[in-house]
Amino acid sequence: MTDNKNNMVELDALLAEVRADTPVPPDGLIARITEQASVEQKAFMKPPAKATRPGVLGQFIQALGGWPALSGLATATCAGVWLGISPPQSMEFAAETYLGVEYAVTLLDINFDAAFDLSGEAL
Repeated sequence: MTDNKNNMVELDALLAEVRADTPVPPDGLIARITEQASVEQKAFMKPPAKATRPGVLGQFIQALGGWPALSGLATATCAGVWLGISPPQSMEFAAETYLGVEYAVTLLDINFDAAFDLSGEAL
């Protein structure tokens, strides 16, 4: 074959012989394949399971964007409560500067020893 690369007569004869000899599968194989195919097709004929509709809380969570968005909202809420209870000194300065407020009102007294009296008189 290396003598003449363009002469493919022997190869063409071999391929023609292979094409002429087509194998026939046994009858039992075709029957088993057909039976298994019908079993698999019946499995796909089952109706799908009914989807349940989420409740009111589930719909609310989906409207907000799901659990990742809800965790971000919870984190922002905790940070807001923390800054509301114990604001840093710079926040009071910013309020005085931008809003023109010269005094700060403390809504939560952290000193637990002090008496809570509406009239302002200490016990």
